[in-house]
Parts: sequence; structure tokens; C-alpha cells
Amino acid sequence: MKSAFLSTLFLLFFINTLHATTIDTTANIQIGGIEQFVSIQGKNTAHPILLYLHGGPGQAASAQKDRITAKLEENFVVVHWDQRNSGQTLKLNAFDAPVTLDRMKKDAEEVFMHLLKRFKRSQLIILSNSWGTVLGFHLAHKYPKQVQALFAVSPSINATESQKIALQRLKAHFTELEHKKALEQLSAVQIPHETIEQMIVQYRWQSVSDGQEVTDEQIQQYMPFFLDWEQKWMPIYKELYNRNLAEELSELHCPVYFFVGKKDYNTHFKLTEAYFEQLKAPTKEIFWFDTGHNILKPQAERVQEIIAEVLSK
Repeated sequence: MKSAFLSTLFLLFFINTLHATTIDTTANIQIGGIEQFVSIQGKNTAHPILLYLHGGPGQAASAQKDRITAKLEENFVVVHWDQRNSGQTLKLNAFDAPVTLDRMKKDAEEVFMHLLKRFKRSQLIILSNSWGTVLGFHLAHKYPKQVQALFAVSPSINATESQKIALQRLKAHFTELEHKKALEQLSAVQIPHETIEQMIVQYRWQSVSDGQEVTDEQIQQYMPFFLDWEQKWMPIYKELYNRNLAEELSELHCPVYFFVGKKDYNTHFKLTEAYFEQLKAPTKEIFWFDTGHNILKPQAERVQEIIAEVLSK
């Protein structure tokens, strides 16, 4: 009896292995009138499709996929999309003009529909990070029946209020330390940030407050990068400051899961928690991490474990 049972298990494993088709490819697909880059990896093309929406805007993550999503490839077909003016997509298309929030949402919709058609599926899973959650919430709201689950890492809820709270906290912190240079620079910062220089000042002193020294020399070294970012992304950044998800979206009709850093002052954790509490959804859960805004850098493995656990239920 035991031998027959083992033989049956071996046969089932052999059949499943026989039909399993791995995928490890990249493609340039026509999205929004231009060629846009996607990479697709998975152990079995029959597995559920998971679309990763990277942060930024402008911070494509396909080059870091081995670090942030490799474990998910065991159970899912993982798709990284380099958004317009980012990563490999930027290399395919010379920078033309700053993009709008509406254009990015339409691009996301086209990628979403392309994947459903390509893999002949009725649903996709969305894993979104920071800025990517703006697109993730949009897709989940517009296509609830096609979204199996939305995972929102460091979700963007209310950028204006987040930065106001963070700026007030920094001023109080450096007032207590009697740090004249920090207070002088922070006093010139307006919310929303009017220039890239104001943004740099706030993020610099936030880093110092978190224990990471940032020198004037480092600021100057990276200034060309910051100025390039300003040209491409400042217009859409200012659009984001007009959003308040708590007022725009009170209900989702798909499962939603939040990953939140207890020290996230960028997308402020208190605003995220308040929004999570008011959000109506058929299933929702919040997972806390002892990190700041960038959860995936130190906790990518744990995030992937949670996603696999949640979706295996």
C-alpha cells in the first residue's frame, strides 16, 4: 500500500513537472505610443501573474529584481515594468517632455490589459511600492474583478499632509539640538516643495535625523542627478500633492494588503494607518515593519514570504 502511494505521488510530480514551463524573458511592448520594457520570470507559466509597480517616479526596479522579487518567482510569474522615462524604457525612448499623472495611469492600464491578454488570464496580482501604489490603487479601483489582490508597500495617501508633518517634526528635532544650520535651511522649505533644492534640504535633514550623515560635498556630487529628476518628474510630483486618497477612494472591491514602516515619515505611517482603518474592502490586512519608507531594501525577503503566505490561504 505504501509503495503504491509513493508511486502515485511520484507520478503526479512527474506530470506536473512535465507540464511546467519556465519563463525568463524580456520584451519591448507598445504602450502609450512608445516601446516600453518588461521583464518576466517564473518557474511555471501556469502560476498566477504578479505585476510589480516600481517607486519613484523614475526609479525602475527591474535591475534589482533578483533582490526584491526572486523568491516570488517560485510561485508566481513576476513581471517588472520599467515605466515611461525610467530604466530600460528611457533607453528605448529619448526624453521628450514631462509626463502627467493621467498619462502614467493610462500606461499602467495598457500594461495590465496586455498581460491579461498575453497570459490568457482573468486576474492579476499587483505588488506596488511607494509611487507605484498610486498606479496600483488606480488599477484596483478601475478593474476590481481583474485584480486578485493588491499589495501596497509604503502607500502614498496624502503627500501634502505627510510632508507637513515630517517638516514640523524635523524643525522640532533640530530646535531641541540647537542645530542652526539645519533650522536655517529648513525654514526656507515650503510644502509642497517649490524646487528640487527644497526637496533635497528636507530629505537631507531627514536622513541626518535618522542617523545618516549627508555632507555638502555629497549634495553637490549628486546635484546633476537631482536636476535631471526635476526636469522629468517635478510636474507629476506637484500633481501628486493635489491628491488625498482618503477623500478620493473610500472603498475597494478586491483584497488589499498594506506594508508599512513604523518610522516612515515620507508617506507618513499615521496617515496610512488612519486610511487603512477607514478603507472598506472584502479583505484587508496591515503588516508593520521596523523600518522607514524603504521597506524593500532591508525586508524584501519577509515581504515576499508574507505575500506567498497570504495568497496560499
